[in-house]
Amino acid sequence: LAGIGIAGLVVRLWRRLMTREQRIDLRGLSILNRAVVVVVLVAFIPAVLPLPRATAQEKVTIPEGTRLAVKVQETVSSETAKQGQLVRFEVVRDVEVKGKVVIKASAPAVGEVTRVASKKMIGREGELQVTIRYATAVDGSQVPVRASLEQKGEGKLETTVVLGVVLCPLFLMMKGEEAVIPAGTEYNVFVDRPVDVTA
Repeated sequence: LAGIGIAGLVVRLWRRLMTREQRIDLRGLSILNRAVVVVVLVAFIPAVLPLPRATAQEKVTIPEGTRLAVKVQETVSSETAKQGQLVRFEVVRDVEVKGKVVIKASAPAVGEVTRVASKKMIGREGELQVTIRYATAVDGSQVPVRASLEQKGEGKLETTVVLGVVLCPLFLMMKGEEAVIPAGTEYNVFVDRPVDVTA
């Protein structure tokens, strides 16, 4: 609108400066008239060229129970893990709601070691439980998820007891295997409650 208004004023001024007998020839125009032509062209450029459109943002609700796949970023073992230790995960694939990506692939997710027991004598195996707490949405907000990963090592209780009773009591000191969650292992987790995300 501003361009059209300026053009109208310029056209009036141009008519006053030029006589009816003069031909509109850019080569014969004075510096002032050339400047007027340039101003008119510039004024109409925004009306001719398409304007860039901003991407619309909208609130999208991630429903409770929405499934997403995550994978462990680091190997976790009952030998070294501590209760309360944070475990890094990564979202495997994009999560979409109503055609909008609400959680991107490779977005970080965080879990916590909620129970750990190292291997013990008499062939008892190690135990490990990791609870995944949340994944990160496209707007940076935390989306709470529910999933508990339980892993047990290989137990040797029966073998240890038999060997200890039949052959030698020292076999009772044998331990089972540690529980290990290897890096790259994938799990399905679920959104714990509805969450509004700006997509």
